[in-house]
Amino acid sequence: MTDLIKFKTQAAAQRAQQTLLSHGVSARLRRDPDPDRRVGCGFALYVPDIALARSLLQAAGLLPRGGDKG
Repeated sequence: MTDLIKFKTQAAAQRAQQTLLSHGVSARLRRDPDPDRRVGCGFALYVPDIALARSLLQAAGLLPRGGDKG
């Protein structure tokens, strides 16, 4: 099972994806299946271990504010 972390911009999602990949965590970049167009264009990362991904992204200062699911 994979979990979803949402981002407001594609660039932010790409930075997060690169951070996770550099730590050996799989992260697939996709369009957000349920975007809120009022706050951005809506991209998401699908990750197999949401706790690890959140921890790594928080340490890197890349965790979105209130915009993640999982």
